[in-house]
Amino acid sequence: MKEYIKAMRLPACIFAGLTTLVSFKLAHNLSACVWPAISTVVIFIATMVQNDLRDRFNDRKKRKVFAYEHPTEFRRFTILIWLVVFLSCFPLAMKNPLYLLIAVPSALIGLAYSELEKVPYLPNGLVAIAMGLAAAYPILDGFRGIFLWIFIVIMVIAMYFREILKDYEDRDIDQGYKWTLWQGHGESRALGIAVMMLILIDRIMEILTLPVLFLHKEIFFRSAERLFISELSPEIIGEIKIRFDIGLVLILLIFAGL
Repeated sequence: MKEYIKAMRLPACIFAGLTTLVSFKLAHNLSACVWPAISTVVIFIATMVQNDLRDRFNDRKKRKVFAYEHPTEFRRFTILIWLVVFLSCFPLAMKNPLYLLIAVPSALIGLAYSELEKVPYLPNGLVAIAMGLAAAYPILDGFRGIFLWIFIVIMVIAMYFREILKDYEDRDIDQGYKWTLWQGHGESRALGIAVMMLILIDRIMEILTLPVLFLHKEIFFRSAERLFISELSPEIIGEIKIRFDIGLVLILLIFAGL
């Protein structure tokens, strides 16, 4: 059971659900958020589990061997999770049939992600798009607030950036198995893109949080500075990931208060 729970990557999936919740808070429509948030969480869980099933041979290099050693049981578990995704679409559609315009593409992204890992730009791009979709449900209710659009843009950029960091950690293991910026464009260009993304998030947050203590500056700008001036290492990347995860929580809290 422990291995199945680990495969679901619950912190990341719950964060995605909170992203949906905050988007409805921005739309002043929290009463409508329950099923969209649940749908987001189960779709992200299904995506994570599907990816572990698909990558089970390559994941042995990371000492993740449960799916490889128990393929039949893990496949059944994956099918069960996708069944939950399918069933969650019914109450979601009862709330608003248009919500399926986000839920169905999100599920298709989850199914396709593991099959498209060698296509340039798509692996990180699909993750970023999925997170953007998670925050876009209120648009289908007719809400067009500027803060919601800014929130969606920040989430897309943030997820792309975090995937770049993750790809660096797995760069040796995923060599030739998955296309990454590090492999496709080299370290200096990938690093430049990552730094620009951090600075862009910092600029947006600075505009939004002038009355707030400049915590975003310490998190996003300092992380960009650290990436730029430090010699890259797993330790540096790990430190920035922790700092950035704190920043993501800060983003949710700030937008929840708008």
